[in-house]
Amino acid sequence: MTQSWSAQREEASSDAVVGRGLPVVVIGAGPYGLSVAAHLRTAAVPVRVFGEVMGSWRHAMATGMFLKSTPEATDPSAPVAGGRLPDFCRSRGEEALTELTPIPCTTFVAYGQWFQQSPLFGAGSACRAVCAAP
Repeated sequence: MTQSWSAQREEASSDAVVGRGLPVVVIGAGPYGLSVAAHLRTAAVPVRVFGEVMGSWRHAMATGMFLKSTPEATDPSAPVAGGRLPDFCRSRGEEALTELTPIPCTTFVAYGQWFQQSPLFGAGSACRAVCAAP
């Protein structure tokens, strides 16, 4: 007999790796990867992040580019308070960005790097750059 999706999820969550202390691997050190890693670390789950912090944003975006999203929609999800874009701006002595302020890509990259170095992420936790052979 087949199970409903919710029953399958409940069964899977009871077998989740999180409770066993096994490490979790996060592939990618962009905003989403950093956010997932921060949440896992807050939950005391060992995690390894593979990728260059904000690598695609640093190397593949056009020089002088601005984000299309507003400051409110730009934050990676942080597990505790203190990891939002306004917090980053305050840490640099800058004014908070308004909904009408275009966000330079360089600011977003610096924000991601700051997020990775913050206690939210587990300061000192390195992201490992992994390059595939051609």
